[in-house]
Amino acid sequence: MSKAPPPLRIERHKLVFMGLVALDEVAEHCIRDTYPRTFALRVTLAMLYAFSDGTREPYDDFWRECAAPDSSDNRQMAMGMRSNAVHSTYHRICRTLGVADTIRFRSDVDAARRDSGPHARAYDALHRALQSEGEAARQRFAEMLRISTRERNDAREQGRQMRACKLSG
Repeated sequence: MSKAPPPLRIERHKLVFMGLVALDEVAEHCIRDTYPRTFALRVTLAMLYAFSDGTREPYDDFWRECAAPDSSDNRQMAMGMRSNAVHSTYHRICRTLGVADTIRFRSDVDAARRDSGPHARAYDALHRALQSEGEAARQRFAEMLRISTRERNDAREQGRQMRACKLSG
């Protein structure tokens, strides 16, 4: 009599979030210096790749870029180039995982990095739903502002034209 394997104790979205927090720490370190190719980084990238859409290139690029030697004699320029490359691949990794790199997501990552204890906020399905609703509300508000601004500008232009072209009758 064989038993079925126990269900996964940590949900997929929480594992993905924790992996992205770990990569965010690596990316932050890369602002100042190269990051060694550790086993922990390898496991984190492998885990995230397992949950991705199958696009491997961003993971390989992150692995290479974070440990790449400086390609410039100017230290400041080399740090900027490495930081940009690592952050670019981080955003590409987020896309392969279906994670929208929004302000809400960034604040959750920052909160998790500040409080790495058991009560760290996880980017769960409820937050994703709220984020989606919030994004939709912001887009509706932005569209309303565009329309009202366009109407106001049209009214001003019409008034300017009427003042400029007074017909005497």
